[in-house]
Amino acid sequence: MHDHVGTWAKARTKASDNPRPPIEPRKSALLIVDMQNYSCHPDCGWTPVFKEHFPEVYAYRDRRMNEVVIPNVRKLIERARRSQARVIYFRLGSALPDWSDVMPFHRDSALRTLERYGRRIIANVGTFEHEVYGELAPAAGDLVLDKTTKSAFTSTGIDQLLRNLGVEHLVFCGVATDACVETTARDAADRGYHCTIVDDGCSARDQESHDASLRAFAKLFGRVLPAAAVLEEYGR
Repeated sequence: MHDHVGTWAKARTKASDNPRPPIEPRKSALLIVDMQNYSCHPDCGWTPVFKEHFPEVYAYRDRRMNEVVIPNVRKLIERARRSQARVIYFRLGSALPDWSDVMPFHRDSALRTLERYGRRIIANVGTFEHEVYGELAPAAGDLVLDKTTKSAFTSTGIDQLLRNLGVEHLVFCGVATDACVETTARDAADRGYHCTIVDDGCSARDQESHDASLRAFAKLFGRVLPAAAVLEEYGR
């Protein structure tokens, strides 16, 4: 079983211990970051590139996503809905065929990947690649927001939406830990939200990047918990 839960904390010091309040489900939202077909489906996005050209990355990420992250995110979604917490999905992608509406560094990297490997790694709105991965599909009452940046706070109205809903505590899961998840979570903490990242509800391209991201986040911005602990808090 591919796990690696809690390895981020090995290098943590006492200075990182920063108590935060537990989740109050009705004042919380589960934020599911970029769990789309382009990031989860074996035939979409980066996955074929990793499989064909970077087998070590593929072996790590494929097992972690399918054995750990996707099952845990599914459990979190089900428990959040039962606990009357808000469930909010983010989808990263472009509304334009040439990707000119996304961040320049993201577009330029995607164009180089397309030229080098013949694979499109930015999902276009309205395509299969852009949709939420089937096992984690939204239900009635869930919210879905489209973004063109790493942080959802930069290119969506999520901040105003959360304040309208009376949400104070945010729980983050999805991909990638060291990109869209952490960037959105840091922005949320800067805006005064209590934030929790789910260790085994996220993945990066390698364990070292995942762990480094979580250590930095836990030091100053919020909590890092395993899915089991979050499920317990939702169940209170």
